[in-house]
Amino acid sequence: LRRSNHCKTNHILKTMKGISYFVFAVQVFLVCNMVSAITKGRITKSLESSVFDFSVDILKVVAQNEGDKLQKNIFMSPTNIFRASLLVYAATSSNTRAQLERALHMEDISTDTIKEYLRKTKETSRTLLEAERLYIDESVDVKKTYKEIVSNGLEKVDMSGQKSKVIAEVNNFVKNITHGMISNVLQESWTPVGNSIFISAIYFKSNWHKLFEKRSTSKQPFFTNEGSEVTTDMMFNKDYFKYYDSDILQSQVISMEYKDPSYTMLVFLPKKNGTQTVETLISQLTPSLIRDTYQFMKSKEVRLSFPKFKTDTEIMLKNIFAKLGVTDIFTPQADFSVMTEEKIQLSDAVHGAKINLDEDGTEAAGYTMMKGLGSAPNKPQPINFYADRPFVYMIYDINKHIPVFMGVMVDPTK
Repeated sequence: LRRSNHCKTNHILKTMKGISYFVFAVQVFLVCNMVSAITKGRITKSLESSVFDFSVDILKVVAQNEGDKLQKNIFMSPTNIFRASLLVYAATSSNTRAQLERALHMEDISTDTIKEYLRKTKETSRTLLEAERLYIDESVDVKKTYKEIVSNGLEKVDMSGQKSKVIAEVNNFVKNITHGMISNVLQESWTPVGNSIFISAIYFKSNWHKLFEKRSTSKQPFFTNEGSEVTTDMMFNKDYFKYYDSDILQSQVISMEYKDPSYTMLVFLPKKNGTQTVETLISQLTPSLIRDTYQFMKSKEVRLSFPKFKTDTEIMLKNIFAKLGVTDIFTPQADFSVMTEEKIQLSDAVHGAKINLDEDGTEAAGYTMMKGLGSAPNKPQPINFYADRPFVYMIYDINKHIPVFMGVMVDPTK
């Protein structure tokens, strides 16, 4: 996955100096298994705790950013955003680093721990493909300390002199890793005003452990957050699932396991005719509460009705980061001195993700791009779990007890 090419002109050296373009891309739904390659328990535990804290924080901020009542679906990979942010964090110093440290919950995490995490070779399996690459213009003198942190993921390119080649390489890299689910991270209209592009790509696809029969799928009503009724394809399955009736969350919670036993989809459905909404549910979520809820789940016979959907979302992260206390990276005060002596600041950041969920299983992809400028009780009868109203869902790593993707479904027809 790694190649190098070296070319640069004096004109580009002048125009590109002090300019950075960060692209952190690509995720695919179901799993990210961020620390799968790390086997040292101490390292794993620290990073998992940071990832989970950040994941819940950013879900809350993104939801709040949409207003008092969610009117559109949310789907994202907090772990992808975390990983992209971690690479920026590793490049920064002083107050810039301190802001990211607080937002990412990286207190007491050493540079060696970060280095160990970023260095680990991503494993490829039938369900998971993960890779990353950092494209840097020849004009940028990257410090040895940062090279050691990002390991062998650096690739020198002529960012402006060979713009089309850079676009093709970046897009092909993303397309190959995501099996074509995401193919155009950089458009031909892209103006290379930056001097580096970082791509983090991951792809995962898995069938359900308990498939939905397609013949059981039918058109059914779904009641949106706006109080309206839409008609959507609703899948049905009657089987034994892990289930918990949470009084604290005033929600029904179900675990829909995948064929890959390491992952499951947790769905939090506010009780019908209750006072809980998806907005108040999100505000209550904490890492410990989610972990405990999963631990409390027991196998129950459930009549499960769940919407079949495709969702494609995009989240502008600059404002989200600001609400998490991260502002310096977007200003002239940005300090990227761990990576280079050149003046660098990020201009904006965006995260996009998509998911396809049907009777067979789930597939998804996502990217994070940062552009830079220089400078329950037992019941004898089957439980009804009818997801015909807004709910929160997440792809949950059973072994590490962290969510790798999170979403809010308010209208499966959108």
